[in-house]
Amino acid sequence: MSRRAPLIAAGAGVLVVLLLVVVLVLPKVSAVRKANDALDAARTTQSELQGRLQQLKATEAQAQEIRAQLSALSAAVPPTAALPDLIRSLNDLADAAGVDFLTLAPGQPAAVAGGAAAAPGAAPGTAAPGPAALPVGVSVIPVSITLQGSYFAVDEYLFRLETLPRISNVNSINLGIGGGGYPQLALSFQANFFTTDTSAGPGSEPGSQGSSAPQGAPVPTPSASASATP
Repeated sequence: MSRRAPLIAAGAGVLVVLLLVVVLVLPKVSAVRKANDALDAARTTQSELQGRLQQLKATEAQAQEIRAQLSALSAAVPPTAALPDLIRSLNDLADAAGVDFLTLAPGQPAAVAGGAAAAPGAAPGTAAPGPAALPVGVSVIPVSITLQGSYFAVDEYLFRLETLPRISNVNSINLGIGGGGYPQLALSFQANFFTTDTSAGPGSEPGSQGSSAPQGAPVPTPSASASATP
């Protein structure tokens, strides 16, 4: 009996240790393993979220750039004819350039027909002089401009017209001696301005492309007017 007692005690001790390992250690090891797996998953999710955040920031910057481009495009080719604003801008150019005399005569806006501007008063589909291959959905507003002044004043007016936010296409230029004699110059030309409003008539509203007027046909417009700037 005395020899078996130590063996029994040792076996009991080993059994107790095994029970402690199973009851206390193994659950902790499993919990640590699960915590490590959760940490790895969280790190993966964080990396994905950081990537998405960078994409969103890049998209936001791109959206701001696109909004600026759309704003510039809207100023260059406005959604309505806005003739009063256009005439006011052209008069302001004359004041800034210092020309002696200016007359403006807006013509009848014409919708694009088949990629070219219909000539004012002409049959639909007849191309007007000026820009060819315009996109469908754009109306052309011809403005006849006559001015007199010194060489530098005339040159300054043309430069300011070129840098006007609202784009234009200039053609039919005639240059001669002004009414006061040399060195005064007289310049007359036609400048075509543009709008995305294909109705381009009195009281037209943005997006009125779906009007009852046929696509590409001339539409009623205000009669030509002239303004003088001393």
